[in-house]
Amino acid sequence: MKQLFQTYTGNAMLNASLMTIEAMAQLSAVTDITPELLLQLCQEKKLWQVNRRLKNYSMLFTINGPLYYEDGGMVYNALFREIIDTIELEGEQVCELSGLRFSRPFEAVYRDALLRIGLSDREIKKRDLSINRVWVPLIGSIGSDAQALPQAKFMPGIHPVCIALLQFLPLSSLLYRGGIFLVDSSDFYFARTYVQANYNILLPPIEGTSVASQIPNQSFSKGHYLLIALSILSEKEDASDVYADLNLWSFTNSGTGAACDIDRIPCSLLRKLYWLNDTDIRKELENILRTEAISQKFLDALEGNQEWGLLYPNKFKKVAHKGVSVRFFETYMRITGNDALLPYARYIATLIREYKSSSFDSYLRSTAAWQEKDYRADLQAVLVKAARDGRWSLAHHLQILDSQHLPVRTSSYQLYRCIHFYYQRNVSETLMPAAIATASPVKQVCEWMIALIQQDELSSKITADLTDPQRYLQVVYTEMLRRAYDQPGVELETIFHTLMDPKKYAFRRAGLNELLRIFFSQPEQQQYPVKALELPEDWYPATAVQQWFWDIRALAADYQAYYYDAYRHRETGVPPCGKFFRMVNSIPQESGPFLYRFKEILDNTNNYLKEKSHAQSWSDSVLYNPNGELALLFAGMALKLSLLKLYKHTLEHQPATPIF
Repeated sequence: MKQLFQTYTGNAMLNASLMTIEAMAQLSAVTDITPELLLQLCQEKKLWQVNRRLKNYSMLFTINGPLYYEDGGMVYNALFREIIDTIELEGEQVCELSGLRFSRPFEAVYRDALLRIGLSDREIKKRDLSINRVWVPLIGSIGSDAQALPQAKFMPGIHPVCIALLQFLPLSSLLYRGGIFLVDSSDFYFARTYVQANYNILLPPIEGTSVASQIPNQSFSKGHYLLIALSILSEKEDASDVYADLNLWSFTNSGTGAACDIDRIPCSLLRKLYWLNDTDIRKELENILRTEAISQKFLDALEGNQEWGLLYPNKFKKVAHKGVSVRFFETYMRITGNDALLPYARYIATLIREYKSSSFDSYLRSTAAWQEKDYRADLQAVLVKAARDGRWSLAHHLQILDSQHLPVRTSSYQLYRCIHFYYQRNVSETLMPAAIATASPVKQVCEWMIALIQQDELSSKITADLTDPQRYLQVVYTEMLRRAYDQPGVELETIFHTLMDPKKYAFRRAGLNELLRIFFSQPEQQQYPVKALELPEDWYPATAVQQWFWDIRALAADYQAYYYDAYRHRETGVPPCGKFFRMVNSIPQESGPFLYRFKEILDNTNNYLKEKSHAQSWSDSVLYNPNGELALLFAGMALKLSLLKLYKHTLEHQPATPIF
C-alpha cells in the first residue's frame, strides 16, 4: 500500500483533514493513511451522503460543486474514485499545499472522471475543471473568484489527492464566531487530539440525525474551545512545558465575501490557563470561560498580566458578585506576577481585624470599602497602632508604597483591594512578613530626615508632634533645617529635590509625616547618623529654579557684607559673627513679622550697595517662586539657611565676598 505522508504538512487546513481521517479510522499515525484507506472510508462512511447533509459543507466549499448536483452523487463519487485510483507520488510538479510530487493535474483527473461516467467532450467543455474555492476553501484561482484578483495569472499547483483529503474536513468542522472553526498548532500531538475531540463532538449529530434531514452546525464560544484545549493538556504527563501557540481560525468560504480571522492563543496564555485548571479551582475557571460576557476580558487581563476586576467581590446594579475563591485568586496573582505583596495583604487584613476603629468597622462589610474616602486614613491608623505594639514598622511600610519617587507619597492603592479581599474572606496571617532591604529614594529621605530630627535640639517636641494623631500632619521642618545648617547635605537643592513639588514649588510633607509617624511610634528606633543625601546623577533643578536659588544666595551674601561692614569692630576689624548669628536666628517665621524684617534687610542692603557705588539693587522678587507665586515658607527658610551657611563659612575661612 502506498504511504502518502511521512508527517503533517505546513498547511493547517490540510493537516486538519488528515487528522480527521485519523480520528475516523482510529489511526495511530498519519503514516497509516493510504489510498485504500481513503476509498474505504469514503464508502463505509458514505462520504457523499454525509457531506451533502452537513450544513457546514457549503460554508467550506460553497454550493457550486458536484456534491449538490442532482445526479445521485455520480460525478462526486467518480471524481473521488479517479483521484484515488490514479494517485501519483512522483512527478515534475510540487504541490503547493502538501509538498507531494505529481505530474497529472487536477483538471486532467477531473476530465477523465467525467469521461468514465459517459460525458462527452462537448459536455465536459461546459464544466469548470479548475481548482478554485469549490475544492480548496479561500484559495484564489483563474475563474470567478474575486479574492484571486492579485494572483489570478496561474492555476494553483495542487496535488489531486489534496482535493480528496479536504472532503473529510467537514466531519470535524465546528463553528466559531459565525465561521468555520479550524484549530492549528505547531504541536501536532496537541492539534491532532483537538481535531479528534471536534470529530467526537460532531459524530453524535451525524449518527443521530435522520438521513432525510440536514445535520446542524455546532457552534461554541472561545471559552469552550479553550476548555477543550485545557482538557487535552491535563492529560499530558507534563503540560507545563507547552511551547506551542494555538490558533483558532474562523472563516467562511461561502458567498462572494469570503473571510478569515485568526485568534491567536499564545503558549504563555495557555500555560497560565493550565495552572488555573487545577482540580480545586477548575470549576471556577470553567464558569468564567463559559460565560461569554466576561471571558474575553478575563483572557485579556490574564494575557497582559493585569488584575482582573471580577477577581474581587463587587456589586453591579444591586446584583452581588461573589468574586473568586482565595485559591483561585492567589493562583491568578502568582501566574501574572502580581503576588509579591500578597503576604503583606494577608497580614494587614489580620491587623485590621485586631486594631480597627468602630468608624472603620462601620463600612468594612461593603465590597467597595477599599474605595471609601476614609479607607486610607483608617488603615493608616491601624498600622500606627500595630507599630506601637512592635507589629509594624517603617521598613514594612516602605514595601507597600505605590511609588518610590519623590516627593514622598504614602498611598498603597494597588494593595487596598487585595487587603479588603482577604479581610472579607476572613483570611488570617499572624506572621509579620520579612521586610526586604531597599535603597529606594523614599527610604533614603526618611533616614535623612530621621537623622536630622534625632540630632535636633527640639527632637523631643518634633517626635511628640509626629506621633500625635491631631498634630502630625502640621509638622513642618523649615526651622529644623535652619538649625541644621552645619549638617552634611542640608542644601537648597537637596531640600527642593526631596521635599518640594517641582512644579508647584510647595512643600509636600504629608506623606513623609505619615512615614515618620510610623517610625517614631515604634518601640525600637534605630539611630541614624546625618549623612549627605546623594542626589540622582541625572537630576538638575530647572534653570528658573537655579536662578531663584542664585538670587537668594546673592542677596544673603550682600546682606552679610552690609552687616559685617556696619558692625565690624572699629579698632580690631573683627567681624561680628556672634551678633550676625543671633540676628539671623531672630528673623521671625510668621508671615507678617518676617515681611517687616525682610523689608529692613532689603533697605539696608540696597543702601549699602548704593554707598559702594554698585548698580545691583534687590527687590522682594526673591520671595516669589518661578511660577510668580509668593513662596514665603520656602524663601524665608532659604534666606535664613543661606545666611547661616555664610556665617559658618566666615568662621571657617573669612568673610564672604559679596556677589555683585
